[in-house]
Formats: sequence, C-alpha cells, structure tokens
Amino acid sequence: MTSAAPPSGLGGSEGQAATEHVWVRVLTDGQTAFEGMMAPGQAKSWSGQEAVIVDTGNGAGLLVTVNGQPQGVLGGRGQICTRAWGPTGEIAVPSLAPTPTPEASTG
Repeated sequence: MTSAAPPSGLGGSEGQAATEHVWVRVLTDGQTAFEGMMAPGQAKSWSGQEAVIVDTGNGAGLLVTVNGQPQGVLGGRGQICTRAWGPTGEIAVPSLAPTPTPEASTG
C-alpha cells in the first residue's frame, strides 16, 4: 500500500494495509482516529501534525507506510506492538504518567 504525501502543513501521513485479521488502534495527535478490526486486504490511512501512534494485537498482520516509505510489519504473529511516528520519522512511544496509588491509612 502506498500513502499519499501529506497535505501542506501536516507533519506526516501513515497508512496501513492488513495482511491478516488484526485489531488496530490509531491515535492522531492524541485523539483516537480508529479502533477496531481490519480484514486482510483492507487499507486505511491517517495524517497528523504531531504524532500518529499505532497499537496492534498482531504485529505481523499490518503493513505500515509512513510518508510514502514502507516500514514493513510491526512485529511477529500475535505480538502486541505499539509504534509511533512524528514529523521527522519514528519516535519513542509517548507514555502516560503512572497514576499514584493512595497510601493505606494507619488510623
């Protein structure tokens, strides 16, 4: 699958083509753009100014293209994978700050 060049002003575009049944969640600039199953042969694309983050439950089932450059599959068959791309290419996956656990009261 090829992804069209991003429109002027956007940081990047990301496209996916499913090679197997695969669950996918895509976040663009912090907002959920897609969450669900993709069937073999199905293709989708997204664009973002800051980041596109892809979660999948089957790394081998998803071929990824970023700004027209093939990235290959995200991992192995059945492997849970999370990858992220920004305007300059692949970036570290942003993590959420852990929620502090309340201390037990000793009253």
